[in-house]
Amino acid sequence: MKTIGRSAFVIVIASLLLGGCSGGHDSDDSGTIDDLDPGSIDVSQADYCDITQPSLCLLPFPNNFYTRADGATETGLRVAFDPRAIPLNQNQDPFDVTEWNRNDGFSPGPVLVAHVPELDLAKTGAAPLTDIEQSLAG
Repeated sequence: MKTIGRSAFVIVIASLLLGGCSGGHDSDDSGTIDDLDPGSIDVSQADYCDITQPSLCLLPFPNNFYTRADGATETGLRVAFDPRAIPLNQNQDPFDVTEWNRNDGFSPGPVLVAHVPELDLAKTGAAPLTDIEQSLAG
């Protein structure tokens, strides 16, 4: 299998993750954690996907779920993507994760990507991307 560069991989993952966030989601906001039926949690991909976001395997990302302990590295971690967790390319071929799995954990620089169904950023008071200074206001 042919490997792709880091930038290409990040672009592929980001576009797939962001594309997955654009769909609608129907839910009843009246429920609580006490109403959760543990039997309703899909664990069929639990070996290679973080089941806290079952509809989007790699979220939240980056995520130490996708690492393993490795005492030979400075951080004590090694990236450990399972090929089944990675989206297929346009030809429906899997990406080769070998080079990624040589990484000593994830960089501290990337922005955390997560999907929160029905999150209304206006209601939260989150600073918009167009006014970063607002995020620094006390």
